[in-house]
Amino acid sequence: MPIEMSILFGPLIKGFKIIGHDPEAISHNRRFSKATICFFIFGTYLFLIHVYQVVSSTKYLNYRKILLIHGPLECLSYLSIVYNLKGMVNIIKKLEILRGKQEYKVDLKIPSQRLLWFSIFNALLIAITIVGTWQLDMRNDSLKSFATTYFYYTGEMTRSVCFITKAMMISIFFVSQVIPAFTLLFHIAICIVIKSVCQGFMRSLKGEKDFKDLTKLHAFYKDLIRIVADYDNKMNFTMLLMYIGLCLKFLRSLEGLHFALNGDSMLENGSLFLSATTSLFAIIFPTSEVHKDLSKIIKSVDFMKFRDVSFQDKCLFILKMQNHTASLTIWNLYKIDIGLLLKALGIMTSFAVIFYQTDKAASRAREK
Repeated sequence: MPIEMSILFGPLIKGFKIIGHDPEAISHNRRFSKATICFFIFGTYLFLIHVYQVVSSTKYLNYRKILLIHGPLECLSYLSIVYNLKGMVNIIKKLEILRGKQEYKVDLKIPSQRLLWFSIFNALLIAITIVGTWQLDMRNDSLKSFATTYFYYTGEMTRSVCFITKAMMISIFFVSQVIPAFTLLFHIAICIVIKSVCQGFMRSLKGEKDFKDLTKLHAFYKDLIRIVADYDNKMNFTMLLMYIGLCLKFLRSLEGLHFALNGDSMLENGSLFLSATTSLFAIIFPTSEVHKDLSKIIKSVDFMKFRDVSFQDKCLFILKMQNHTASLTIWNLYKIDIGLLLKALGIMTSFAVIFYQTDKAASRAREK
């Protein structure tokens, strides 16, 4: 792997290896490692405890129902992520080969630095989440029970030091926080490389082109579109699960902030709010940039200069380029763009207000 690509993807692949999920060791016959099975079993066991707590609760019913939906979504997202790890590594290798064919290569140094700073910010948010949630007091079902992650459910168990408790807490931490965070970083890095390939390709469109050049350009662009379509095919369902999960996380944080806007709530729900919004940004903004560059390529084709190329060949080349299109989607339902982000934030904010008012009214009715 070239140095630039190694700097971008090396730490991410190594991170997955450290936590027992080696993307390069996965085969078609063995998609899930021992770590995957252990994390999933403990996570499922803890989720059953969640179900009992939600069903037996008489307060904040809407909030707890959201948690009930959020639980299996995160478990499914985790399995989907692990299942597609090998596919993500294959996409990286294809991009590496395609980038090696380019005459003009865009420097990845600055995007790599930005990804590093985003990683540090994300790690700080997770650390704040752990510290804030660890301080929760579950007595009397107080407002402090609006925790930021599944650590909410382990609040009563933090006094226990038994192995099973520690194993469950570590498992749910990796399932709900660490592995999705690594996946988002993988997604950003892949989008960065696709964007660099697009920009290098646009530079190669400048100058006069003969018929031989057109054949090479079309073949290269077709390979690029095939890689984008392949990545979408592998990850669109995972993106659906993560997108819905992040929307629910955003909804949980807003409802928690509605109930209590104080120091404790800001520490607990504020970190959740930042985590959800930055993760949504991480999915949508890099993808939107890829779509912009792909559309710029088509626009650049219209202004190309040709040398000794017939009018028929020019038109045929332009039509071929325009017919090869691909986009990154949410399960082939919605194209990932800024509009999708605005819709999510608007709808979840509305639901947060509605759920808060209904929970508040239900609490008053019980008090009477």
